[in-house]
Amino acid sequence: IVNVAGSGDLEEENDDALNMVEKAMGDNPEETRTITLSCGKLTTGVTVKPWTAVMMLAGSHNTDAKAYMQTIFRVQSPYTTVDGRRKENCYVFDFAPDRTLKVLADTAKVQTKKTTNESDRVKLGEFLNFCPVIGYNGTKMAAFNVESMLEQLKRAYISRVTRNGCDDPRLYNQEMLRKLDAEALAKFKDLHAIIGATKANHTSTDVDMAKTGLTNEQYQELERIQKKPKKERTPEELAALEEAKRKKSNADAAISILRGISIRLPLLMYGAKLDNEGADITLENFASLIDEQSWAEFMPRGVTKELFMEFAPYYDPDMFRAVGRNYRDLVREADKYAPLERTREIARIFSYFRNPDKETVLTPWRVVNMHIGDCIGGQVFFEEDMQTEGVKPRFVDHGEVTAKVFKDPNTRILEINSKTGLYPLYMAYSVYAEKLQAYRESHMLVTEVPKDTQNQIWDDVLQNHIFVICKTKMAVRITQRTLRGFRNTKVNAHHFEDLINKITNQPELFVSKVSRGKIYWNNNALEENMKFNAIVGNPPYQVAQGSENCSASNNALASAIYPSFIQIAIKLKPSFISMITPSRWMTKTGRGISDEWVDGMINGNHFMVIHDYPISTDCFPTVDIKGGVNYFLLDPEYNGKCKITFHLPDGATTNEDYLNSLGAGIVIRNPKATSILHKVLAVNPDLYNSNFASLVGFADHFGKHTEGILTTSWTGYVTKKDEEHNIKYYLNKKLESCGYAWIKLSDIPRNRQSIPLNKIFIPAAGGSGSDQVILGRPFYGEPGSICSQTYLIIGFDPKKHNFTKEECDNIISYIQTRFF
Repeated sequence: IVNVAGSGDLEEENDDALNMVEKAMGDNPEETRTITLSCGKLTTGVTVKPWTAVMMLAGSHNTDAKAYMQTIFRVQSPYTTVDGRRKENCYVFDFAPDRTLKVLADTAKVQTKKTTNESDRVKLGEFLNFCPVIGYNGTKMAAFNVESMLEQLKRAYISRVTRNGCDDPRLYNQEMLRKLDAEALAKFKDLHAIIGATKANHTSTDVDMAKTGLTNEQYQELERIQKKPKKERTPEELAALEEAKRKKSNADAAISILRGISIRLPLLMYGAKLDNEGADITLENFASLIDEQSWAEFMPRGVTKELFMEFAPYYDPDMFRAVGRNYRDLVREADKYAPLERTREIARIFSYFRNPDKETVLTPWRVVNMHIGDCIGGQVFFEEDMQTEGVKPRFVDHGEVTAKVFKDPNTRILEINSKTGLYPLYMAYSVYAEKLQAYRESHMLVTEVPKDTQNQIWDDVLQNHIFVICKTKMAVRITQRTLRGFRNTKVNAHHFEDLINKITNQPELFVSKVSRGKIYWNNNALEENMKFNAIVGNPPYQVAQGSENCSASNNALASAIYPSFIQIAIKLKPSFISMITPSRWMTKTGRGISDEWVDGMINGNHFMVIHDYPISTDCFPTVDIKGGVNYFLLDPEYNGKCKITFHLPDGATTNEDYLNSLGAGIVIRNPKATSILHKVLAVNPDLYNSNFASLVGFADHFGKHTEGILTTSWTGYVTKKDEEHNIKYYLNKKLESCGYAWIKLSDIPRNRQSIPLNKIFIPAAGGSGSDQVILGRPFYGEPGSICSQTYLIIGFDPKKHNFTKEECDNIISYIQTRFF
């Protein structure tokens, strides 16, 4: 070992250093085998022919590419040994891989911070032919090609895009987005009309057709200007930079529009099934990996496979492929662990995914733990504050309920609408923990159970105790991926071609199929009429009606579907049912929520536990569900009081009572309100027969939306009053910024007697979960006015209530009180 680096910071002089190395090598360097330690003196302008390798230790990651290359090429000089053999290969070993890759990228003129174009690929390919790169990872060595090199160059970005659930600008082909021409901008405007309808893109802005992108020549000129020192830029060049900055806003707008698609990609990448699992998911094959039904379920309404392919060029192909591989590799890595560690890792992967909209609400792992922990118990992975993940799961025991679901050796648990598999993952782990403890006790073990045995117990739980119904094939694959990863273990997950139709219109057929264990689940260990210990999950909340391009998340005509899922669960006669749903059913609010169904639910007294969150973001941080959400425990055989916990930011209040103890016909959600209601009832025992509701008309008071005037396209009106169109028509506050138009009397199908009245209009739905407002803001409806289905009408019957303008103002003030 020749140390020419000197002691400390001192280095040998150049000549002395070279003499020391040559002396140590002698006449036969092949025999002496030297290692030279140098900090720079022998790296520039010096040739030591016998050198065959240079080792770059983990030093500065900001090494200049030119200096780096001059250093490593010291080993490149031709050399012939004493016995006549020629040096054919020389090597560089770098212990700071990120530095290596960055330097090589700079040398090959590849810009790692933006999309690599074809010329960059050619340059990099030529360089790798001349200077091959071999990566060492764990126990394997692999040569880099252009694709793998580009992925390594971008791996820090890949990690970030992965963790952000594809909600990241680095996923896109920035170069193409900055060159948007008029035709491309028009396409993005059309896409915005579709994606905007789903409310998936939280920051979307409109594209400006006047600000088309840069041509290739302009782009190259801009790069030239940017490389010039600021002091040397001319006024014309500064103006060009400012103009480019303004045009960049179109690229940002395009990204915010594409976001509605992008945030849906990770879950599909995670679950996609490849014929060759060693292959990659690419922009070219992505759509073909997903069946049509699943595509319609997981993508925004109106975004077809063909439309996706039109916009595929605006994604970075290398980033897309690498992120897809990353999600799957994370699962493969998790598969190496025992069930406890694997469950943690799978949950961590799901923390990267985003919620697309209310129709596709992905229940966070924390909420799955809150929900089942509060209602059934089992192994909760969070501390009692439910904010911090625990060092190990804590067992929550609710006595007979927990014992019946998790300790019963023959337990069977069904999730009725799985999209992620997180509910069955929690249930499986809680059953597994009981079986693992039983195994320890039966074998009198004090040491850890071998991992192979733990996996065998886990596989037994999946095969015999966990059952899952899905809406689509992709949901089945995602659930299977969550529960078994890439291992070949049976998972009882099936999908119905038309799940909602089967549940709502063919419930008997659905019940008979799901209950037939041997046939439907293809398991001879199950009996013909199988009984479930528990049915759990997060059912679909609503289905769209009317416009084909409106998703259920924001369609005013969307109808609640979760009551049908609760009802079908009851028909399956399990021991317990526990679901998380919107809370609007408690107050008989919303389409699809029938008074008769709610009456049966609250008067049956089958609810044992309800946890009610009026602020939905306490459970779903990125989704605002009006009226909040709740999760419950229901026993079809139970008849008694319910323990209701009402959660607010300043704490929770718990009350135990019959749901309809005050005879209100709805659930009085806030326990503080029950004391107010007791006082009002004391003054007016006939409250429920003489309440404010008698002043409020039904929806569609002036006509159904199918009867001509109240259509979703708002036809049959004009925006300026004339002799014929002289009835003021309040449609929607977005219309013409004033909210009203003008319509003919003859176009109003019914209830024309209400037109001359002083009245109040109020949105049929309004406010948000975050501010605890359930009613929208009321406003005065003057004589000669009507409203669309957007509003309810107060004071509709001239025989019962012929209000003055002052009385209408008083009613509006009263509606806005906290008491009301």
